[in-house]
Amino acid sequence: MSSESAPRRPVRGRFRRCGRLLGAGVGLLLFYLLTLWCAGVLYFNKLLPGAGLRFALAAVVALALGSVPLLLALAPRRWRWRWPILAGAGALLLAVVSFNLLLSPRLDRDWSDSCARLPECELSGSRLRVKNLRDFDYRSEQEFTVRYQEREYDLERITGLDLALSHWGGNRLIAHSMLSFRFAEQPPLVVSVECRYERGDGYSTVAGLFKNFESIMIFGTETDLFRLRTNFRHEQLYLYPTNFTPEESKRVLLDLVRRAGELRVRPQFYHTLNYNCSTALASSLLAAHPGLKFDLRLLLNGLADWMAFSRGWLADVRPNENFLDYRLRHWTNQWVEHLADPAGYSRLVRSAFGPYSSGSPTVK
Repeated sequence: MSSESAPRRPVRGRFRRCGRLLGAGVGLLLFYLLTLWCAGVLYFNKLLPGAGLRFALAAVVALALGSVPLLLALAPRRWRWRWPILAGAGALLLAVVSFNLLLSPRLDRDWSDSCARLPECELSGSRLRVKNLRDFDYRSEQEFTVRYQEREYDLERITGLDLALSHWGGNRLIAHSMLSFRFAEQPPLVVSVECRYERGDGYSTVAGLFKNFESIMIFGTETDLFRLRTNFRHEQLYLYPTNFTPEESKRVLLDLVRRAGELRVRPQFYHTLNYNCSTALASSLLAAHPGLKFDLRLLLNGLADWMAFSRGWLADVRPNENFLDYRLRHWTNQWVEHLADPAGYSRLVRSAFGPYSSGSPTVK
């Protein structure tokens, strides 16, 4: 028996060595990701003035932390040589984490025109009055007339909910998500969660991973939020009717109204992964429709339509129609891309829709 078990010992030893190497590799990777996060916190912040100062500070911290594994490897294998290195790295990490905790969202920045006003919603019975409803008139993406409306909606006349995904740059995996609420004899109401830019700022996916942007929940018209993307940014916008009943749609809208009111008092940072245009809307969908479950495809929000189709959440599906055909049919640019006059936009953007609802959107 001893002769049979002897050859197994070197094998077990090799497995242990491989396990230790793998563990060390994973630990090293996590440490360097943490180092990059620390550098990002210092570079993408609005407390420290000047991009040069922020870059220099981020570079110093990245070099200091990045050299820790090398210093540990070169130091003699004695605790009295290693503990100062580990203590210094720990103190530096603690300082960056503390600095990050000091960053708080604000309401009083010099905001860009596109997100200068927060919506203000008032409920009275079944009547919803929306102030600061965005309805810009565009001549180009950068040239527009700032225009806000005040409108009243009858929640008892809500007929359904549509999901909009807007892709840019040929990217299938990432999209901007919006919800459009349909009403009988009233124009649709669009809700879009976006970065709230300061004047002169622009969107950055990497900067959005840090506390660089506040978030805004925009209540607006389709001739603003949809047409900006289809006719001026030339993004690819897909509009899908959902199976949400009028009552479920109303619960989603009321939850968004509640959260929009909270943002007027307690601002919140936008985050590329955990609080973005899709995850922020998904939380209201999940709260208003307990049967829905969170899906990892929401993190790659360009796949949200595939997820919704596969789970049976989308309406107007023809017999034996696969997802690719369904998606192509609900590509809206083909109907509105060359439309110069915004009149009739909400009707034309739904040209592919079947008779899924008794409440057709009223043309603005």
